[in-house]
Amino acid sequence: MRNFAHTLKLADADHAQADKVGADLTVLAKVPKDPGPFDGPRHPFRFALSEAPKFDKAVLVEDFESGTDIFKTWYQPYWSTGIVATFDSQHKSGGNRGLTIANTGPTTKRSSMAKFPRPHQDLSGCNALRLWFKPYGLKDSEGTVSMGFIDGSEEIWQVDLPEVLSGTEPCVIQVRLADFRRVLRRNNGRIDLENRDFCFWMTGTYKFTVDDILFVHDPAIPDFESASAFAVPTK
Repeated sequence: MRNFAHTLKLADADHAQADKVGADLTVLAKVPKDPGPFDGPRHPFRFALSEAPKFDKAVLVEDFESGTDIFKTWYQPYWSTGIVATFDSQHKSGGNRGLTIANTGPTTKRSSMAKFPRPHQDLSGCNALRLWFKPYGLKDSEGTVSMGFIDGSEEIWQVDLPEVLSGTEPCVIQVRLADFRRVLRRNNGRIDLENRDFCFWMTGTYKFTVDDILFVHDPAIPDFESASAFAVPTK
């Protein structure tokens, strides 16, 4: 689709890159509306701030410290509806602000907010995806949140985050890479350690604030062995 950058409110973006992003997100739009059973992490993934796992390596995806217009670095695909995304100086991990994502009303359609790709990020040595997260006390039945990324072979990996909208206390969400098992676009069936794009998917009613999205190496959990991480395909 031409002029995808304009469609996504990215007037300053390179159009060739925006078209590629559009193709990736169009793939996400065309996956089954029901991608299969709810597929959350096999290991604990939600931690109180005082109990957050330590890490000794980090690759920054986003800390929301740059820019004045979120839609110049993140985008809402044309098939998503009702998303309100605002910088939030009150709720944050550190620095000046986080990003609050909410919607204007409940919907059964999947909506998405995705990071406009930087140059591909080398994730060698990383074994988890981590972010600061603040929920706003919604019941789990009101909405769902999933997250994922495009790896080095352009496979799209996704994990659901059960009950993540409940409660009101900020926390750390950290999901082991080995717990990403749902692949939305299959190539070689394993995670290649490179980040080409990061994305949230939501349904229902949702509101949450995020900050400091990182791929990390947590020395307390096993190192990630890419060759052994075979995918569970979608239906």
